[in-house]
Amino acid sequence: MAETDWTPLANSLEPEQISRGRTTASEFGIVDGSAAVGFHSLDAAAGLSGFVSALVGFAPIANRKGGIITALVKKHAPMAGGAPLLFFVNSPDALAAEGYILGLTEEWPYSIALKRGMLSAGLKGDNALAKSSAVFSAAAWLELALYVTVNTQNDIVLRVLRRDPVLTGAWAAVPGIDDVIDDAVGLLTGTPPVYGDFYPGFGHYNSGQSGRVSLFDHITIARQTAP
Repeated sequence: MAETDWTPLANSLEPEQISRGRTTASEFGIVDGSAAVGFHSLDAAAGLSGFVSALVGFAPIANRKGGIITALVKKHAPMAGGAPLLFFVNSPDALAAEGYILGLTEEWPYSIALKRGMLSAGLKGDNALAKSSAVFSAAAWLELALYVTVNTQNDIVLRVLRRDPVLTGAWAAVPGIDDVIDDAVGLLTGTPPVYGDFYPGFGHYNSGQSGRVSLFDHITIARQTAP
């Protein structure tokens, strides 16, 4: 997708706090040798820097419809404190956005984790709906997919897949992360699901340290049209 297909989240951290942009630096081991989108925390600010789709029909997706986002993601620096995130949220404002979030947790070693909650709260293994059985300790590219589907009963069904090897392997479930149903009556979380017009996006959460780097490549989005 092109740079013009995305718009910054309102109330993202300032570029002087988290720099962001396209990079071709060989140090990042970009999979196809072209470019990736990178975020780099330049100071010890806590918060989020990210983008949501600017495409017609995706900015936002119609109420009571979800979609799919896929991407290659990477935690480059072998340090705790930063988390690359993929998400469907109900606001284009980083401080107000709530929804469904998939990413690599702030810890190091880190897990793949799925969360329901505020985008501004980051992603830790102990506040996730589910996390991978495997723990990762390498700065490697992982290809992930997040499915958010609203069914005919208004439950929200969450599915996480991973492809390995990236770009060529078969999509498969992530051990430890089964499908999650955020049910319409709120038995799972104690409250009803997060409804509203969904904005698909990606970004970097920084929990208060400098020198943390998140990378994204080969991002795709699709929207739910039925039921």
